[in-house]
Amino acid sequence: MRPSLLLRYPIGRKREIDERRASPGIGIAETEYCRHVGPQTPSSRFDLIRTIYYKSVHPIHLTSAFQELIMTVYRRPDPIPRASAPREIGSALTPLREQNVDLNQLAAKQIFMAIVSKQWGANGYLPKEDELGEQLRVSRTVIREATKYLAAKSVVETRRRRGTAILDTQSWNLIDREITAWISESRQFPHFGEDLLGVLAHTQPALAERVALMRPSTVAALPEIAAQIKTAPNEERGDLILEFHERIAVAAGNPFLRSLTANAVEGLRVHHRGVLGAFVQSCRMADYSDTAAAISNGDGDKAKQILHAVFARASGRVDRLSPGRVADLA
Repeated sequence: MRPSLLLRYPIGRKREIDERRASPGIGIAETEYCRHVGPQTPSSRFDLIRTIYYKSVHPIHLTSAFQELIMTVYRRPDPIPRASAPREIGSALTPLREQNVDLNQLAAKQIFMAIVSKQWGANGYLPKEDELGEQLRVSRTVIREATKYLAAKSVVETRRRRGTAILDTQSWNLIDREITAWISESRQFPHFGEDLLGVLAHTQPALAERVALMRPSTVAALPEIAAQIKTAPNEERGDLILEFHERIAVAAGNPFLRSLTANAVEGLRVHHRGVLGAFVQSCRMADYSDTAAAISNGDGDKAKQILHAVFARASGRVDRLSPGRVADLA
């Protein structure tokens, strides 16, 4: 008796098909595929089966390729998280299923917060995917996507046969607004607000000089903003000052410095109101009117000198800012 061929179907059972039925013609393959997979199978699947069949020299090749095709296309997905409480692993990570947000992004944030709190040590490796999945009560797919999300921000790096490495803080993409927000929310970087103010201190004078020489049409709004800074109440003055500096960065025309300035402005406005308030108190409101006038008149040197003085008076902090403050965590 001639041996039979075995095909494994997605429902997990086996069906014997005599090799004599695998005669030339694709009809049998299509019939068997539709019978067990369903009539809604895309036509591209049939095209792939035809290719497999016509490249086969012996029916056994058709069987092996057919089995591999079905097990690949209909591979069982990652398990759905159990409804029961997860096994305790001694982690501070919070389960995510109860929160109505994007799980991939939220998982990435939770992992990042654990990284900055040194839960797994500085410059170490993340736990395995199944362990992180149990702690956060999400599937491995979510953990995998969250890891990719962090890798795109240069926070972690996947290394073959070693795991997912936590990169040094100096490698992180600090221009990324999410990273800035997460760092600020973590409260692990006590001088991060001063670092953001330092971004403005080291770039704005030079940008103001450049804009004054260019005299683009986009600086027409600077005198109006400067006038509002003089008359605005204290709680609104900080936002107007930040808008003034952001307009200068936009007018300079450098997209990288514009993104850097926008990130620093957003961080100060949303997460570091205390640092912003101290900076506003150290400012002389007439300086912004003088800066706007200097830029409008094309006097770059004067605009640069005024802004240098503005930041130098900021409670004496700007001169002590260090670009390596964020690396203090490592």
